[in-house]
Amino acid sequence: MTRARTARVATAKAQRPRYRVQVLDRAVEVIDVLAKAGLELGPSEIANELRLPKSTIHRILTVLERHRLVQKNPAHGKYTLGMKLVELGSRPVARSGPRPRAG
Repeated sequence: MTRARTARVATAKAQRPRYRVQVLDRAVEVIDVLAKAGLELGPSEIANELRLPKSTIHRILTVLERHRLVQKNPAHGKYTLGMKLVELGSRPVARSGPRPRAG
């Protein structure tokens, strides 16, 4: 094996995640799709975007909704990001405390 090939193989192995939990990866992908869309999406739209079965997306959305990470509009069954993400995102900001003003 050439040095260049050995280096490429080593780099590829280093970039691979050490641990992978498929359902968590997919749940994060669902949240990312909703965040990038910036509007409400239905399960079919999310499934098409991620190239996953609609039934898989539906199960993930049900769990995310239970944890308030997404919210469902009952009028048409589409989803958007949930308020729990705002709560979680604001915690590091609150912990950092007031910042000194540049002066």
